[in-house]
Amino acid sequence: MLLWIVDVIFADDAQPDQARIIVYNAQHFLKDGGHVVISIKASCIDSTMPAE
Repeated sequence: MLLWIVDVIFADDAQPDQARIIVYNAQHFLKDGGHVVISIKASCIDSTMPAE
């Protein structure tokens, strides 16, 4: 398995706990001073709520 420390993490995660997953990955793989770009899909957070 290859494990590298990276400069940037781009997250396009469609899970209800996507923020927790991104934080976990950033803590383990993002170098100091690195950046995270997140694409948040509101419908993946709570699809039972009606769209505004």
